[in-house]
Amino acid sequence: MNAMMRLRNTYWAALAATAATSLLALSAAAQTPPAMTLDEVRRMVDASLPPIIQAGQEGVLIGLLRGAKMDTDRPLVKTFNPNAVARLLLGRGATRDPTCAQPLTAALDRDEGECTMTDGGNPQGGTPDAPGPFSSLTFSKNMQLGNITFFRRPAFMEITTDLPAVQLLPAVAYERALNFAENTLGMSPIEIPDARQLGAPLPVNTLALGFNTESAAAVSGPPPIELMRVVVVQRAFQLPAPIPDPSPNSEFKLTHMFAPGEATFLVNDAGVQGARVENWVSFPIDPNLDPRLAKSRSDLVDEIAQELFAHGGRSITKIQMSFGFGVGSNPNPDDPNSPQCAACSAVLRPVLRVVMYSHDAVDVQGVARPGLVQDFQLVSAGGQSSRLLR
Repeated sequence: MNAMMRLRNTYWAALAATAATSLLALSAAAQTPPAMTLDEVRRMVDASLPPIIQAGQEGVLIGLLRGAKMDTDRPLVKTFNPNAVARLLLGRGATRDPTCAQPLTAALDRDEGECTMTDGGNPQGGTPDAPGPFSSLTFSKNMQLGNITFFRRPAFMEITTDLPAVQLLPAVAYERALNFAENTLGMSPIEIPDARQLGAPLPVNTLALGFNTESAAAVSGPPPIELMRVVVVQRAFQLPAPIPDPSPNSEFKLTHMFAPGEATFLVNDAGVQGARVENWVSFPIDPNLDPRLAKSRSDLVDEIAQELFAHGGRSITKIQMSFGFGVGSNPNPDDPNSPQCAACSAVLRPVLRVVMYSHDAVDVQGVARPGLVQDFQLVSAGGQSSRLLR
């Protein structure tokens, strides 16, 4: 890299760069396939559709999916106690932002914002910019939306290569994260698939601090310091019974449905130092879900293909699909403006989450990135709102 820097302004470097650019352009032109037609996209979608969606059996599948187990007795809106959590994490000196007491907006609508509490007991802390230790807890004013953020940091200090590295094993970090989720925040273990019981890899990564001295020694300088274990939990509902893949010789069985909600935990040797729960909504599965309105396999293929084709699906590398629940709304029969109503009841409906990878959306290493991520309802709305949120 340093050699390239020294040659940057020379004639030979400029000539080499021009030649390399030309070769890359020729290579890209040679590798980029011709634009796909709608029929080609449709065939690719049909080949990517989960075999579990069988023609003539779509209603039976919906009947099985709607039986997914969510914790209706202990939803997060009931189990999360902000005052108790604040006392536990922030201490009795915690202060609450004045806007927390404002349930309505200036337009007299329900305030869907968040409330923040901070550790006000430390004379050198209490604010993010103060030099002392700082902790905060933020949560949705309307906890049906299911957003929680906890953050803790030590007093400001000079960063050196002598920082202690985390010694916590990934398996222990995972156990502590689940314990914090369930026993501190009130998240239901029924809705958190345990990777250990499923035989899946632990969803644990490591947050490391690297050093760049901006010198030649940086290449062989001090190694990164591992500071935190990062545990990511995806919410999912278990099916009453596994649904086998009907493909010949396939041993795959669908056991869970992805659900709205993801949680991230930062864990070190002292415990959980940060947590972020996003969109862990407390909405029921649509009680009006009618398997007779299940979309046919062919209609679903056409709908997905047309949507992908209209949004850049002219040069698709691959398509990935997974079953899940999306948030929709049922019109309130007492609202004269239904279904465009403020009083619509939010519900969960089974969806097929489609991820499209395109040749024209690649990262710096030439790997295709998701060009489109969209949920498609598996059941016709039947006059209800078809809007879905993730």
